[in-house]
Amino acid sequence: RLSGIPTNDLAAGRIPEEKAEKYRQAKAILMAISDYMLIDDSQLIGVFEIMSKIRQAKRNYDLQVAYVDYAGLIDDKGVEDAQRHKVVGKIVRLLHGLALKLQIVIVIGAQQNREGGGIKGVGESYEIAQHSQGFIYIENADPNQNPKELVQKKRIKLEKQRDGWRGVSID
Repeated sequence: RLSGIPTNDLAAGRIPEEKAEKYRQAKAILMAISDYMLIDDSQLIGVFEIMSKIRQAKRNYDLQVAYVDYAGLIDDKGVEDAQRHKVVGKIVRLLHGLALKLQIVIVIGAQQNREGGGIKGVGESYEIAQHSQGFIYIENADPNQNPKELVQKKRIKLEKQRDGWRGVSID
């Protein structure tokens, strides 16, 4: 949302005149970094397919950092267990092992829906925090802010860091 224009409007080509310059600036930023970024938004793929894509990107582009979002929604083909939190844990362990083997960083994202925030609020994805080197989360800095506001104040917190400092908060 660099441009501040809702995604539906962008997809439909509706760019308000007052936001056209902001859109051009956002586009320029994305074009400048596009040579350094590979985005794969495949849907409904399993962890082994994700791992294969990461290995291929490392081989072809010397990948240094991979971002895997929505870990709780990764298809669990090939990961056998009836309990979802254990499946998510296995997915995290597989990705962690791959990161160590390839000597890269893999950042895994998951949506948090529980009250309380932090490690305690990740629900079925709690094994992400358990098996990770670090655990960072984003929360609303102002609990009274309107969720429909375009710009919202957020707080980034580092709650776990296996090899060093933790408890850091940035507003």
